[in-house]
Amino acid sequence: DTTKSMGPYIDRTRKALARIVEGMEGTETGAKINFGAIGFRDSPEAVPGLDYRTKVLVPLERRTDQGPVLAAIAEATNVATASSPGFNEDSLAGVEDAIDTIDWDQGGADPVDGRYVILVTDAGPNDVNDPNSRSTIGPAELQRDAEGRNIVVMTLHLKTRAGQGTHDYAATRYRKLSLFGDGTFYYPIEGGSEDAFEATVTTLVTALTDHVRAARGEAAVLPEAGAAETTRFAPT
Repeated sequence: DTTKSMGPYIDRTRKALARIVEGMEGTETGAKINFGAIGFRDSPEAVPGLDYRTKVLVPLERRTDQGPVLAAIAEATNVATASSPGFNEDSLAGVEDAIDTIDWDQGGADPVDGRYVILVTDAGPNDVNDPNSRSTIGPAELQRDAEGRNIVVMTLHLKTRAGQGTHDYAATRYRKLSLFGDGTFYYPIEGGSEDAFEATVTTLVTALTDHVRAARGEAAVLPEAGAAETTRFAPT
């Protein structure tokens, strides 16, 4: 989410990811883990000042240097200067693009095995009947499409004071979107705490990298108890 209210959270994402990437730099585990980023806002037809509805900030690619990813996320802190038509955003368009337009197969040469989309937003998704929505595909349909491709959608929902009237609406839809197998990967950040958000991002991404360490027979970074609830339903 690269709308006006998200600047501090995008910067916290960059800081958390930078620490994780730096810790893996030059390691065989680090070579197996790659990132991409997609920004989303709302309808630029309704508000031209939003500039875009979705945008690939940096594609998912096999990299030896994750610097371009960190630079793209840093650039994303230059959030929209215009306000969206309402508090909700077209977050489902961003997730749809992450599922459908990201090259998870890497041209067939080296497909990505563990596939995760982490949605970060303080807003609910536009209703499918909202004229500002890009499509009529709802959270349940997106979830089925993602799971069919072995992609886990994880949602970090910042429950800020500004969005208080949308919290229940958003949580209901994001829980549907964030199902995989027997698990629900929905993480509400109460009060929109920046510190709690950064800590959650750090734990979540570190837990995912621990899957690669486990597959390689290496020691995990997180204690087992700390990671269990976060990723116990994630695919290997």
